[in-house]
Amino acid sequence: MDKNNLNDRRQILLTNKDEYLEYTNDLTREMDTYLGYKKGLARTYIYDTKFKGCYAIRYPGATRGYLRVNDNDIITEIVLYRDKYNTDKIYTDNVRECFKKYIGMKLVMEGTNIYDRNK
Repeated sequence: MDKNNLNDRRQILLTNKDEYLEYTNDLTREMDTYLGYKKGLARTYIYDTKFKGCYAIRYPGATRGYLRVNDNDIITEIVLYRDKYNTDKIYTDNVRECFKKYIGMKLVMEGTNIYDRNK
């Protein structure tokens, strides 16, 4: 799989608004498989506002981290916050392993007018 060939559909992380009006994709669904004690109660989603090249990763109650994209919306970094409140602890410790395959993919947000707070 060529990371530079965006004609390859496997290199696009398609993000759609679901029936709960939250933006979900393969990454958020995979993160949900790593949920510890809150599995099935809610789901991880992407906030539809880009701020300083980042989209917030949310789970009801808090922002859990972010996706950083470059000017072409290629994912360059995925971060879960680690803080004194342990907001990342709703996920099992190995959740970060799934992030690697999404780095380099183009983030495509469909069905929305994404608000870029930097413009």
